[in-house]
Amino acid sequence: MRMWLDDRTSFPFLGRFFTEEWMVYGMTYSGLLLDLLIAPALLWRRTRFYALSAIVLFHLMNAELFSIGIFPWFMIFATLILLPAHWFRVSWPVYEERRRHRDQLRLDAAPPKSPSWSDKISDGLAFLSPSRRTIAILLGVYFAIQIFLPLRHHLYPGNVSWTEEGHLFSWHMKLRTK
Repeated sequence: MRMWLDDRTSFPFLGRFFTEEWMVYGMTYSGLLLDLLIAPALLWRRTRFYALSAIVLFHLMNAELFSIGIFPWFMIFATLILLPAHWFRVSWPVYEERRRHRDQLRLDAAPPKSPSWSDKISDGLAFLSPSRRTIAILLGVYFAIQIFLPLRHHLYPGNVSWTEEGHLFSWHMKLRTK
């Protein structure tokens, strides 16, 4: 952190403090605390606005200070998954009328007998409709890639930090500076 901040003393307002030891420690530990506390702060209604402000400011500052590509922008938008669903609910009169009609049809129809969990598990994905089965398979493949692609560097000989084989798309963000 000290090395990175030394190179960015031209940063507006804070840049003049980047060579100070207290600033290096402050930036390091504030980033750590933000990472640890941001999810609970976003989930708690009383602190949500302050947490959103802090996380956007943190990622905008990272985008300006460090050249880490799309990561800060992606994380600003990924933060939205921690917000309550009603923030994103759109209410259009036509949509609401269709929803009420659909709900009424469900209430009027006899409830279908659903298979037990043991039946579902023994059938694998067979209890899903073909379109949902396709979606489940595609999601499974997607998540398998997201989990195993960053770990592929363990398959290559040597240290990934030296050979750089398997470094791209891995979880080695800012572990070294060229």
